[in-house]
Amino acid sequence: MSKKSNNWLRNLLNWLPGILISALAIFVLSRFVNFTDLSNAMSHLNVGSILIIIILFIISMFTRGLAWREMLAHKASMSDSFFGVVIGYMLNNIIPRSGEFGKAILLGASTGFGTLYVLSTVIIERALDLAIAAGMFLSTLPFVLKMDWLRPIAILMILIVLSALIVLLVMANNKVKVHAWVTEMGGKNQWIKKYILPGLDSLLNGFGILTNPKRFIISFFWILSSWFCWILLFYTALISIVPNAPFWWAIFCEAVLAMGIALPSAPASLGVYEGTLVVALSIFGIAQSSSLGIALILHLIQIVITFIFGIIGLFKGGWSLNKLIKQMSVKNLPEKE
Repeated sequence: MSKKSNNWLRNLLNWLPGILISALAIFVLSRFVNFTDLSNAMSHLNVGSILIIIILFIISMFTRGLAWREMLAHKASMSDSFFGVVIGYMLNNIIPRSGEFGKAILLGASTGFGTLYVLSTVIIERALDLAIAAGMFLSTLPFVLKMDWLRPIAILMILIVLSALIVLLVMANNKVKVHAWVTEMGGKNQWIKKYILPGLDSLLNGFGILTNPKRFIISFFWILSSWFCWILLFYTALISIVPNAPFWWAIFCEAVLAMGIALPSAPASLGVYEGTLVVALSIFGIAQSSSLGIALILHLIQIVITFIFGIIGLFKGGWSLNKLIKQMSVKNLPEKE
C-alpha cells in the first residue's frame, strides 16, 4: 500500500468515531422529531430576532479577539485577532479540532511569536472555557434535579482544569528546569527531539501570561464577555418559543452544549450540536421539535457567519484555505520560532 493510501486510511480512522457519533445523533433526532412541528417552531424566530443573534455572535468573536490580543501582549492587531478567531471557527466546521492549530499558525505569523507560542495560549484559553462551562453548569444545577448525577463530573472537570493551570504556572516560573528535563527526554524520544525541543522556549514563553495577573485577568474578562454574548443569543432564540423562559435556562443549556460538543463528531459538530441542545431543553419540558428548530437556526447562523468572515480573513491575510490546512500538518510546522 502506498504512503498516500496509508495517510488516507489513517485520516479516515481518526474521523470515524466522530462521524459515527454524529450519524447516531442525526438518526435519533430524525426518529423522534415531527417535521411539521419543526417547521412551525422555526417560523417563530422573526427577522428581528435573527438579526440580534447575528450581531451578538459577531460581538462574541470580537470579544474573543480582544482576549487573544491581550494574551499576545498586544502584538497582534485587533483585525488579526478577530480574523484569527473567525478562521479558527471556520476550520473547525471543516476539519474537527483543527481551528486551534489554524489560529496558532495565523497569529504566530502575524505577531512574530511563532506557532508554538500561540499554541500555548490556546491551551490556556481552552482550560478557561472548560472551567467557565463547568462553573455555569454547577451554578444552575440546583434548579435541575434530573441532572444531579452530573455534579461529580463537573466538579472533577474544574479540579482538572485548575490543576492543569497550576502545572502550567509552575512550568512558566521554572523554564530552565523544564527545558533541561525535556532536553533529557529528547535524547530518548526522537519525536520530542524533532518537534518539541526546537520550539520549547516559545511554548514555555506562551504560558507566561499566567505569571502576569493583569494580562490574565483582562484576558479572562474578555473570554467571559464572549460567553455572555453566547448566552444572550441563545436566550433570544429561546424566548421566541417560550416567552416566559427564565434566563438561567440559557446559562444551563450553553454549559451543557459546551460539554456536548467536546465529544468527537463530524465537521461542524453536525448532529452532536443539535442533539445536545435537544437533550438540554427537554429537561424543561420543551418539545423536541421546538428544541431542534432553535438548534438548527443557531448552528446554521454560526456556520454561515464564520464562513463569510473566515474567507474574508484568509483573503485579507494572503492565505488560501488549502495552504493553511497543509501548514497544519505536524510535519510542516516550523521547527524553529
